[in-house]
Amino acid sequence: MVGPSAARPALDGAGAVPPAGGSPQLFLMFQMVDNLLPIGGFSHSQGLESALQSGTVRKGDEAGLASFLKMLVQNVAYQSGPLVHGAAQALARPHRVSASGRGGGMQGRGAEEGGQARASVEGRTVGVARAVELDNVAHVLLAGVPTARNASLAMGRNLLRLARESFAGEGDFHADALKELSEASRSRTPALRGHFSVVFGAVCAAGGLGAHEALQMFLFSAARDALSAATRLNVVGPLAAQRVLRGLSADLEALSAEAAALPACAAGAASPLAGLLQASHPQLCSRLFQS
Repeated sequence: MVGPSAARPALDGAGAVPPAGGSPQLFLMFQMVDNLLPIGGFSHSQGLESALQSGTVRKGDEAGLASFLKMLVQNVAYQSGPLVHGAAQALARPHRVSASGRGGGMQGRGAEEGGQARASVEGRTVGVARAVELDNVAHVLLAGVPTARNASLAMGRNLLRLARESFAGEGDFHADALKELSEASRSRTPALRGHFSVVFGAVCAAGGLGAHEALQMFLFSAARDALSAATRLNVVGPLAAQRVLRGLSADLEALSAEAAALPACAAGAASPLAGLLQASHPQLCSRLFQS
């Protein structure tokens, strides 16, 4: 008879290597892509409402909706993806020096820790300045589509406020850079307007997420929000919407890799149709969404 202290067989999955970053970062990923995140994404259709009323997308046409979403996500990837990736890289946490690399003795360790602290502050200042530059790029790119520009600003400012008031001080979330960005956005002549792509990358970096993870999450959120709008516009039902989202997974992965390889100066719209549909939204006779 086997006693209670005898070794038991390991459960399936036991001993598996946890995801990079650990649990705090994993749960931040869940929260950032949650459609209940109160930043206003549910109120924007990203041009889908215009597409439906113009006949570009038709109710019940699942294949047509999937084709439209591929175009939409491609446009988001090339226009906003390099800015998300750039902001997350610019504000990434500095690497910690390993114990083996520290100087011997109390004095040596104290001097090294002080140098690390100064380097961290200097790096954060440079990162914030770079985020402001990327924010200016986003504003220029969206200047021709006021509805998309206003949606980006509203969601970005909402996310920055949410992160500071709800995430800061929780677990391993570092909000120093977000505090500087928030102060820059509230000055009399704001240096930071607060576009969604840049703020999203900054918040992911503050939570310890990598730039590529931030970009993947951003593209997934864009597709998810558009499909949420599709179900409320009765283009497709919720089950069909999930099929479409699942079918986009390979495209999202490929586009995130392509966008990550682009410098911010190469960011730009990939689909004129997407911009035209978004720009025509204010002229619709009846509207359920803000954009």
